[in-house]
Amino acid sequence: MKNILIIASHLSTGGAPQFTLKKIELLLNEYNIICVEYAFLSGDFVVQRNKIKKLLGSNFISLPDDKSSILNLIKYKQYDTIFMEEFPENFMDDSIAKEIYKNDRTYKIIETTHSSINHFGEKRWFPDKFSFVSDYSVKMYCNLGVDYEVIEYPIDKKRKNRQV
Repeated sequence: MKNILIIASHLSTGGAPQFTLKKIELLLNEYNIICVEYAFLSGDFVVQRNKIKKLLGSNFISLPDDKSSILNLIKYKQYDTIFMEEFPENFMDDSIAKEIYKNDRTYKIIETTHSSINHFGEKRWFPDKFSFVSDYSVKMYCNLGVDYEVIEYPIDKKRKNRQV
């Protein structure tokens, strides 16, 4: 079974944690998944975080203040793929990103972004592939020379009960 490491900048409320949860639910039966929460921002509104913890058990890790502990996790386990759930420039210490993105790495890195802010000029770390959540991100980053695909998150439309 292949090993996947998912690095989420945070898992508090929002679309990114929901996207991460759905990814884990989809892949869990076929891969050994470890999910790392880089920063714990809030204990409120963490429905997706709690579901991820329940699904993964001890394979869910929230990093302590010393974020460099993630490097040991990567060093001592052979990962096939690392999913960055946000551009590392937006949340990760440069010294840690430099080590994860080293040229002689044995794993593939797939990045996504959930931001609508163009950080093109600030991009310093380059993955093997982008997995964008919208065509808008493609327009912003397609000129970086990195292979990409779009995986849109399905939005369930709920009908409101209307009484006249």
